[in-house]
Amino acid sequence: LGSGISVSINNDASFIIGTDLNFYEHQSTYNPNMPLRSLVYLVETIKPLLDTNDLYGHRIIRIPTPYFVVFYNGNEKRPEYELQKLSDAYLHEDNEIPLELVCKVYNINKGQNAELMEKSHILSGYSELVAQVKKNVTSGVEKPIEEAIQYCIEKHILEDFLRRRGDEVIKNMTIDMTFERREKFIRDDSYAEGLERGIEQGIEQGIEQGIEQGQMTTLKKLIEQGLLSYDDAARISGKNKDELMKQIDVI
Repeated sequence: LGSGISVSINNDASFIIGTDLNFYEHQSTYNPNMPLRSLVYLVETIKPLLDTNDLYGHRIIRIPTPYFVVFYNGNEKRPEYELQKLSDAYLHEDNEIPLELVCKVYNINKGQNAELMEKSHILSGYSELVAQVKKNVTSGVEKPIEEAIQYCIEKHILEDFLRRRGDEVIKNMTIDMTFERREKFIRDDSYAEGLERGIEQGIEQGIEQGIEQGQMTTLKKLIEQGLLSYDDAARISGKNKDELMKQIDVI
């Protein structure tokens, strides 16, 4: 149904095994909204499989049982294993949850989930590769990735794959890490500018408005420099593309 290449390009992968519909996602930045995102993924995935006319019939429509898994290897300290629930996002608690969706989140940083790593040499190899990149990274990103790949090849970690497709790994990891740094820059710069504006106005609402204004200003700069597309900017800001373009145009 889909295959992931890299975090920022095409992160999600979904596939059917028997009667199960599996959704796997990798993240280098912790995101508590995965249950809500997964709900959207599920609807988008099963909708093309359905005959909408049958939805109004008397026969129950059977669908594959969905399972949602997230592999996390970001810098923020997280537990080895945790559950994210859609119900945690509800505005009020209810003893009878009308709709639930659960994501299983596995921390795949080096040293985490040893039992899981033992079951998959590919996953453990990837964990080691990322650990080596993090160990060597300073200001640039491409050289530490090359050094990490060379290290893994010498240690016979994912050796065949890295020899065959090392150039692709360098390209995709460079894009991912650059994208992650760019998002962090946007968040930090937006907050700093928003805080300054808010302090000047002296009210909480002013801080909130200032942060949003600061984010729009930062996004505009990156778009004008060709470092960010409108689609990426919309995703980062949580706005739809048309709304974002209108706000940026008036700055």
